[in-house]
Amino acid sequence: MFTKAQKEQQVKEIQEKLGKSCMIILTEYQGMKVGSLNGLRRKLKKEANSEYKVYKNTLIKRALEEGNPILQDENNLKGPNGIVFSYEDPAATAKVLYEIAKDDKLLKIKLGVMDNKILDADELETLSKLPSRTELLGMVAATMQAPISGMVNVCAGVIRGFINCVNEVKKQKEQA
Repeated sequence: MFTKAQKEQQVKEIQEKLGKSCMIILTEYQGMKVGSLNGLRRKLKKEANSEYKVYKNTLIKRALEEGNPILQDENNLKGPNGIVFSYEDPAATAKVLYEIAKDDKLLKIKLGVMDNKILDADELETLSKLPSRTELLGMVAATMQAPISGMVNVCAGVIRGFINCVNEVKKQKEQA
């Protein structure tokens, strides 16, 4: 049993994590083994800079601010819930979570909250199929580089054409 001070500390901890995260995902983990949960935590931390925590539902309710979309439906905080705090890349977090949920059927993804809007499990799955932030940055860089590469090729083509012309003139003068 937690003391009142310990409960208040956990509420503050949840609020701090909520403040730092760009998205949270609420999951149900009933029946999962401790080893599986620890593997989930490690993979989320390593691959998506995210954190998986388990708190009492009453403490979660206290930590959430009035008007938080999770509180709109009482059923959202029923049963044993775990929260994924995504600190950087929501798509990478969703991708890792869905990979694990595919292998471990006991992990159920309930909902997510991003920009104070609820994302249901289908929307989170769609998010998980998006490219990661790093991949998107690579695509942007390639798109920005394409016109420059095209211009270099055009300029090089003009120079190549000029050199070929000079070489042909040289050959004709040598033959004459």
